Amino acid sequence: GQRAAADRAGRDDQAALTAGARQLLARQLAGVSGITADLASQMTLGDIPAGLLRAREVEDAFARAGCTVRQAVLTPAEQGFEIHVQFARREEVCNWCVNEAPRVVLPIVGRRMTLSRRQCVIPGQGCYFVLATEPRLALAVGTARSTHARELISGDSCISRRVGGHRHLLLLSDGMGSGLKAAQESVTAVRMVEAMLDAGFSLETTMQTINAALFLRSPRDSFATVDLALVDLVSGRLDVVKVGACASYLWRDGEVRLLATKGPPLGILDSVDISGLRGKMRPGDLLVMVSDGVYGGKAGLPRSRDWLKRLIERRAGRDTPQQLADGLLQAARRRLPAGRSDDVTVLAGRLHRRGTSG
Repeated sequence: GQRAAADRAGRDDQAALTAGARQLLARQLAGVSGITADLASQMTLGDIPAGLLRAREVEDAFARAGCTVRQAVLTPAEQGFEIHVQFARREEVCNWCVNEAPRVVLPIVGRRMTLSRRQCVIPGQGCYFVLATEPRLALAVGTARSTHARELISGDSCISRRVGGHRHLLLLSDGMGSGLKAAQESVTAVRMVEAMLDAGFSLETTMQTINAALFLRSPRDSFATVDLALVDLVSGRLDVVKVGACASYLWRDGEVRLLATKGPPLGILDSVDISGLRGKMRPGDLLVMVSDGVYGGKAGLPRSRDWLKRLIERRAGRDTPQQLADGLLQAARRRLPAGRSDDVTVLAGRLHRRGTSG
C-alpha cells in the first residue's frame, strides 16, 4: 500500500512538472508573438538618413579605419535607428566596437551612436555588434555591497546596464539564504532576465518564464527575489517590477516616495502575480534599490521607523550615486546587532541629461 501510494505521488509530481513545462513553452511562444508585433509596428524609415539604407558609406568608413566589414545594415528602431555590423576582427581590435565604432560612424550618420549589444565569437571568425542612436538622458549609478560575515560569496546579484539601446536596466536579486547556493539562484535569475530582455520579451513574460524555470528545477528549495527597474532614456518612463523584493525609494526635490508591492519570491509557486509599477523620472531624480540585508534580513520597516528613507532625504541632494550607496551601506552595517550579519546590496541611480554630471 505504501509503495503504491509513493508511485502515485511520483506520477503526480511528474504530471505537475510536465504541465508546468507546457505552460512555460506557451508563455515563451506568446512572448515571441509580441516581439514580432512590436517589430512590425516599428517598421518606419523616417529616422534613417536618406541614402544610407544599404549602409555602403558606413561600410566604407569602417574599411578606411582598418576593419574588414562583412556587412553593415541600418534598421529602424523604437527610438531613432540602429546599425547592425558584422566584420572579421583581428585580435588587436577586440573592443573596437566599444571604443572606436561610434566615433567612425558619427560623420556619416550625423547622430551620436552608442553600443547597444554585441556578440563576440572565436578569434578569427568575426563578430557582430549593434550601434544605436544615443538617447538624450543617462543614468549615473552607484553600487555598494557587503557579504555575510560567515560566507565568502554574496547571495545577492545585481547588474546595471543598457538594454535595447535606449533603456537602462537596474536589477537586484537575492537568493534564498546566503553563500554559494543563494548566489547560484540569484545569478540564474539575473542572467535569465538579461537574456530575455535583450531578446525583446516583455517584463510579464520574462518574470513568468523565470519563475517556471526555478519552480521546475527544484520546487522545494529554489527561489530568488527579483527587484527590477527599467528607465527609458528618451522619455524618462520608469517601469518597476518587484517579486518578493524590498521597497525602493524615489527621491525628487527633497522628498522620497516609496515604491513597493507584495508577493512571494520567484520559484515558490507555479505562477506569480506580476504587479508592476509605472512612473516617470525627471533629470535630477534618484532611485535607490536595496536587498533585505539593509534591514538585517527583514523585508522592511514601518514608515514611522524607516531610517533609510530619512537618510536618503538628507543625503540624496548633495551626494553622488556612489557616495550615497556607500553611505547607506555603512549606515546599514552599523545598525546590525552585534554578531549578526547578512548580504547587503545598495543600488543608487540618478537620471541626468547627457553631457551633464549625474
